[in-house]
Amino acid sequence: MESICRLMALVNENMQGLVLFSHINRQGSLTAAAQLLGMSRSSVSKQLAALEKKSVQDYLIERLVKLY
Repeated sequence: MESICRLMALVNENMQGLVLFSHINRQGSLTAAAQLLGMSRSSVSKQLAALEKKSVQDYLIERLVKLY
């Protein structure tokens, strides 16, 4: 039973990451995705970085810095 609980937690964590990535991709920016999800841009960025590190060990999106 314990292994099933661990597996379900892993699936849930991966689904949350995929949903986050999907929102970023559809909205076109971290800022727009954060607004849609009711989160800060920083939080979305950190969660995306964690997903990239854990899942693919590479960047999923290109990050551009705006210079004013």
